[in-house]
Amino acid sequence: EEQGNRLDAKIEEQENRLDAKIEEQGNRLDAKIDSLRTELREEMQRGFARVHSDYRDVRNRLDRLTDSLALRGLQLIEPEEG
Repeated sequence: EEQGNRLDAKIEEQENRLDAKIEEQGNRLDAKIDSLRTELREEMQRGFARVHSDYRDVRNRLDRLTDSLALRGLQLIEPEEG
């Protein structure tokens, strides 16, 4: 019976060690997942900011081009009126 108790104690000790290792690995994985989520969120925000900036640049260029074409149109029309 004493031998059985020692065996039970060893088994329980090993179970506790395994549980601790599993919990430690789980915690590391959770931390890694959180880190990757944060990294992904930041990259998405940077990407959105770049797209928004590119859109603004294109919009500004288009506005300048439209203004330029409108001025050219006026210049073409004005001599006929004058």
